[in-house]
Amino acid sequence: MNINEIRDRSTSGSFPVEALKGADTACLLFCAAFHGSNDAIFVHDAGIKRALLIDNDYRKLTEMEAAWCSYQPNWDFQTGDAFGFLQRAAERFDVVVADPWTGHISRALKMLNVWHRYVDRALIVGVTMIFLAEQGLPPTLDGFNRWLQFTFPNLPPASDLHKRSDYRGGVYWAVIPGKDHTPDA
Repeated sequence: MNINEIRDRSTSGSFPVEALKGADTACLLFCAAFHGSNDAIFVHDAGIKRALLIDNDYRKLTEMEAAWCSYQPNWDFQTGDAFGFLQRAAERFDVVVADPWTGHISRALKMLNVWHRYVDRALIVGVTMIFLAEQGLPPTLDGFNRWLQFTFPNLPPASDLHKRSDYRGGVYWAVIPGKDHTPDA
């Protein structure tokens, strides 16, 4: 496996690359399942040179590191629990990307308040239309923001609900601006 094979497995337009503008650092949580084709390839192509990648799948993360190491020598691949990692981290990142399995979306969305504390520019997290339907909300940016503001009134509203795929009724990336960042800044 190499970076070109990973790029070939990615889907053009499936990631909110505009949220990466101006970012120098990133943390990618749950990134190894598809060797970074859902998220890391877009972070790489945006020119982000320093990143921390966390996943609990040692084998896939090791394969991913081997594919990426010559392209991104300042990317740090760490095996660990992505749900708990940032709670112990001292570092902040321009962008945090969380790409949990669709079955873990509800658990991941409960972590938004924690993850957002480590974000300067944008928190990008996977969300499914099934999750919104279970909340009795429309599958729209407004629907997601109603849930977000009810659940985490201290967080800014999401600026984008970017379609990623049609899998299981639709999988999207929610883009939540960092504390002091607006999408146009």
